[in-house]
Amino acid sequence: MERRILKIQMLGCFSLEYDGKELVLDRNKVSKTTQLFQLILLHSQDGGISKVALIEALYGRSDVENKNGSLNNTIFRLRKQLAAAGLPESSYIRINGGMCTWNPDIKVAVDVCEFKQPKSLPRLQPLLH
Repeated sequence: MERRILKIQMLGCFSLEYDGKELVLDRNKVSKTTQLFQLILLHSQDGGISKVALIEALYGRSDVENKNGSLNNTIFRLRKQLAAAGLPESSYIRINGGMCTWNPDIKVAVDVCEFKQPKSLPRLQPLLH
């Protein structure tokens, strides 16, 4: 099994592991950077998440004056935290056409996404009469 996969556990306690080592992203597990990271990872297999949806999820109820600027700042801080945590150098988050996606060069395994994937059902043998 390949070790260079970023393993993310969201069910139960939030934790990260890369190359066999536990990573600490942010000591505050409910920070905007952690929430942003989780939202992007939750949508890593379905084409990403729009900046509009991220702004609504992160700043929708707050009185932030420049929500787009705040999101860009949070993305910048998240990138710095990911690099400081020990991930290989990357932009980590790609923004294209208003959609934010995880950089596919860094492979991820997200427990929630794996849990949501339908398991193939065993083929039933026809009944013999």
